Amino acid sequence: MTQHGLYSVIEDEDAGYLLIRARRKQDLDNLANLVTFKAEVTESDATDYRYSIRLKRGSARRLLAATFDHINYPNFRDAISKTPDQREKFFLTGRFGQPYRRKSFKGSTLPFWIEKRRRSMTVE
Repeated sequence: MTQHGLYSVIEDEDAGYLLIRARRKQDLDNLANLVTFKAEVTESDATDYRYSIRLKRGSARRLLAATFDHINYPNFRDAISKTPDQREKFFLTGRFGQPYRRKSFKGSTLPFWIEKRRRSMTVE
């Protein structure tokens, strides 16, 4: 997870390539915009991650390394809560750095402290 989006990276069927996958196209578009070479986002309904970028390993390494060049915040949670297309990921970061865990609270699948914060935040 970066301030640009949430990704999963796996080896392609051809071991010389990696697939950078996301559930939201905007996350991969944000990532692709960090580099000057072509990183085309493809869509497929046949996989659990609808969107992906297929790159040779060296290009994938450069693309992911570009995220480090764009870190400009001292607090990740604050940064994503202020980024309109990433704001919903604020609720995935957990409390005090703990991993996000799903549990039921009064009909919600979110932990109570996230549900309380979600209800109190206004999303524009």
